[in-house]
Amino acid sequence: MSQKRSTLLIWAAVIFILIVTCLITDRNNLAERTLYSSQEEMQSALQDTFVYYTARGERQAWSIHGDTAIQTYENGAVFSYTITKWRPQRGALTLTLDTTTQKESLFVSLDGSLFDQHKHVFRREEQLASSDRSAKRKPVSGQNQPAAQNKPSEQSKSSEQSKPAETTPTPVYTAPKSQKKPELPDCGDYESYEDFMDDWDGYMPDGSDAEDYWEDW
Repeated sequence: MSQKRSTLLIWAAVIFILIVTCLITDRNNLAERTLYSSQEEMQSALQDTFVYYTARGERQAWSIHGDTAIQTYENGAVFSYTITKWRPQRGALTLTLDTTTQKESLFVSLDGSLFDQHKHVFRREEQLASSDRSAKRKPVSGQNQPAAQNKPSEQSKSSEQSKPAETTPTPVYTAPKSQKKPELPDCGDYESYEDFMDDWDGYMPDGSDAEDYWEDW
């Protein structure tokens, strides 16, 4: 008995969780839609043409006239639906294809556009045309604009004019200093050959031989 009761409690908890999940999901869905107070208000607001472009640029459209919705494609295909249910409190439409029992659902987004089960958004034709015109009028940043030129300020001009002109210094030629010849000894200052050789052998200023110098003297 206790095992059966535990099983019932588990199932009750699962059902409760599912109900809460469904309520939260439904509430989130309604938060993304435009809701109306009456069917007449919804019908009046949606009498328009709504356009969607695929990734390849192909045009699809829904045109609502009274209780009729016409679906058109880029290739010329046209399908007529009857709006069998207006659900203003849920912002939703139920459509039935006139030739079959095929049904479609459309929903009204917060900005008044329509979207289907595949989340394809059909915007009002006038809204698309106005956005295209504004896009054409909007200048592209950085194009067809002359590059900004940094003009020198008046203060910088005056400071540049007040500066003395820079002159290149003229190089001064300096003559090389004259080199004095080394002073050679006077042999007359020595009494003998030996005295002279003691002082100058190997020490001659010009590098000459002291003995030859004595003999030449």
